[in-house]
Amino acid sequence: MRTILISKSDDLIIDLDELKDYFAISDSDENIAACVQNAIEYIEMTTGSSLQKKTWKVIHDNDYIILPFGPVVKLLSITDKAGNDFSSYSLKRSRESLIVKLKRPTTVKITYESGYSKQNLPNCLKKTIFERFWDNYSKSFSNAFDDFSAYENNFSGVRVYG
Repeated sequence: MRTILISKSDDLIIDLDELKDYFAISDSDENIAACVQNAIEYIEMTTGSSLQKKTWKVIHDNDYIILPFGPVVKLLSITDKAGNDFSSYSLKRSRESLIVKLKRPTTVKITYESGYSKQNLPNCLKKTIFERFWDNYSKSFSNAFDDFSAYENNFSGVRVYG
């Protein structure tokens, strides 16, 4: 099985104003969005899920496949090697996954969409993104203070005349 990322949405699944209010921060949206994006990508990497909307293509040559990187939101197409629509299959949903069972083993290309929107993001994932965001965001400030402390230490023995 080969899985190819075709496209990825840049729309954040977290409302920045809600996040800023929750943590009482007033940083620029650009900095906050970068930390949110980092948190989302980390969670996706560790869970093998798609939190943000993505379009995937799977090339598979067996009769049974569980589509990776769920939740699968929409099945766009199933085609054979020649690119013709393939209709000899059945679907079964298992939690966030979609299982495709082909009536006969053959090589197929399955294109589908996965991920969440702001409206259907489960609260447990939203909370996890908030926690991961805060971990990244607060570390960026502690690193800045560490850098300042190192800078201060370099000049601790310098006398100022004036």
